[in-house]
Amino acid sequence: MSTVKLGKIKLPGDGGSFDSFGISDLHQNSGTIYLANRNLSRIDILDSENDRYLASLDGMDNVSQIMICQDRDMAFSAITGKKEIGVFKPGSEEHFLSIGIDIHPENMAFDWDRDLMMVIGKDDLHDHGKTVISVFQYPGLSKSAVPGLDGVPVFARYDDLSDLFCVLTRNPCNLYFLSPKDGFRIVEEIHINDENVSSLELCPASNRIIAGTHDGKVISIFRNDMPSEVFGKFREGVSRIRYNSLMNHLYVSFHNSKSLAVIDMETMKTRETIKAGSEIGEILFDPVHNKLYAVLPKISSVEVYLDQGR
Repeated sequence: MSTVKLGKIKLPGDGGSFDSFGISDLHQNSGTIYLANRNLSRIDILDSENDRYLASLDGMDNVSQIMICQDRDMAFSAITGKKEIGVFKPGSEEHFLSIGIDIHPENMAFDWDRDLMMVIGKDDLHDHGKTVISVFQYPGLSKSAVPGLDGVPVFARYDDLSDLFCVLTRNPCNLYFLSPKDGFRIVEEIHINDENVSSLELCPASNRIIAGTHDGKVISIFRNDMPSEVFGKFREGVSRIRYNSLMNHLYVSFHNSKSLAVIDMETMKTRETIKAGSEIGEILFDPVHNKLYAVLPKISSVEVYLDQGR
């Protein structure tokens, strides 16, 4: 096996449900991991160099995502239980600042050069409100207009190589590429013949997007009118996918499952399957130390692996 288990990090508090962690992120300069602990409404902070728990930021009502700007040493959090975006500098978390917006944020993407934040969220959580998409100019978060898209927006990502925002919608399932320098004009639209997309990862170097589905497929979606390709089919629904550009490996976790698949993107085949100590809720990759982190919500722990790439 090329992936070796290094140890386990215990998080404080009791375990939660499989889906109790949102999208988390790593600050590479300091080696600090920020986990979006939705179940306990807090951000758990880990040291990736020494693989230990550091602290928690409490009061983050249903936090659903952490997003790090590596170049500026800034962190943003989507505080879904409130209509707020949290902002702090890694290492100075005590100076956490909350900025009010007009929706309950669930997913964020950021164009760092233009200070543009795209936010997907709901206008009303309690009434299962309509899912909407907004763009704000940071730091004042003044709102900008976005053209209407067919379907319900689900995920947003920003690709700095192409200088485009990528937005996934459902019903219908489409990928839209929007140009922030041209009034968010739609420059490309790709229809995905699958309504079960559960996760999304950009692979800019190969000009494609990787999508995981609730029914266990991993799909390679190419731009420029090339056909999509299903290169992975699993018995369990895909929960999270993370791409390791250094090794050209794709990590795939599954709904209510202890399994974690490592896919070689050169051969497009699964090279190994890791069995964690409990169901995996979130995964992260540390490119500085070449470590893989599997968050196990039910036992309130994080398992640490080293991808040796052999």
